[in-house]
Amino acid sequence: MEHLPIHLPYEARVGGPVQYRWMYPFERFIRTLKDKVTNTAAIEGSICEAYLVEETSTFASYYYPPDVPCRRTRVPRNDDGGENCSIGPPYEEQRRKNMEENAKRMMDLNIRHLSQSLQNSSSSKVNELNND
Repeated sequence: MEHLPIHLPYEARVGGPVQYRWMYPFERFIRTLKDKVTNTAAIEGSICEAYLVEETSTFASYYYPPDVPCRRTRVPRNDDGGENCSIGPPYEEQRRKNMEENAKRMMDLNIRHLSQSLQNSSSSKVNELNND
């Protein structure tokens, strides 16, 4: 196991991101094509035919009118057809004021934090130099 810290970084550098080396997406896609096989005597031809049918139907669906239901224009699963609601003009004004006040407060806190962190980092560097 002590060889892993040497081999794993090398493999990552040579192979690139892991998602390009995994076979899982391809196996899953092949499984969906195998599920569409209708002629078990000629499986390869049936897989090719299923792939071509899917590609052709997807390509053709881009040219359907928007009101024609198809897989591409299907309503999302969690869309309940509800309407967007607004909180109304008086609350919008209050929301805007609160955001401005909080932005000013946060800016002050950020400036204070930056000054303290710069002060702490410079003093710690001076202490490190004195200790050496």
